[in-house]
Amino acid sequence: IINFKKKYKSRGFSQIKEAMNILCPDIVVIASPTNKHLENIKEVFKYKSPKFIICEKPLSYEINETSKILELCKSNNSKLFINYFRRVLPGNLKILSLLNEKEIKTPFFGICIYSKGLFNSSSHFINLFEFLFGKVKNIKLINKNLNILNSDPEPDFELEFSEGSIIFISNKNRKIFINSAEIIMKNGKLNFENGGEEVFWKPIIDDKRFSGYKVLDPK
Repeated sequence: IINFKKKYKSRGFSQIKEAMNILCPDIVVIASPTNKHLENIKEVFKYKSPKFIICEKPLSYEINETSKILELCKSNNSKLFINYFRRVLPGNLKILSLLNEKEIKTPFFGICIYSKGLFNSSSHFINLFEFLFGKVKNIKLINKNLNILNSDPEPDFELEFSEGSIIFISNKNRKIFINSAEIIMKNGKLNFENGGEEVFWKPIIDDKRFSGYKVLDPK
């Protein structure tokens, strides 16, 4: 608490009860370990009903806990948001606009390589790609890649959308953190780096060396 106050120059509390009763906040951020989310949200509603709850992802590792959290928020008239912020980054909003304007054209096929788990890492890309390409229509499991030392699974799988598909491959090299994706569009290629925080568009252009061939714009 002392370090928090010094760093952020703000008030700090050791208990949720104390913070809720003194501050009466409209917005509550839950940034505790995943296995504490349900417990913390229950305690928040025990004292107040904020208008909004922003929860760190993943919301839960268990579907039954997720259902309980959703029901709690609904019964207390609080809107729940999960911290998937990639969809509001300027670059990704620009890509969505280009998709809607048909400047970037479908169909598409892509490969995403992710590190550090399905829930904590690749879920950022899943959320972003649903934002850009619409709801997932089907999921195909390629390899379970069981990791008995980690509660967050790391499978290889394929997501099918209405106009394309993306294969997710877990990074097996533990010494390197990689979160990136390449999406081949009808008229170019999208590159997502740093977990989707950076995005680059390369349109198809005529090859200056060989007549009749098309290449990606190197610029």
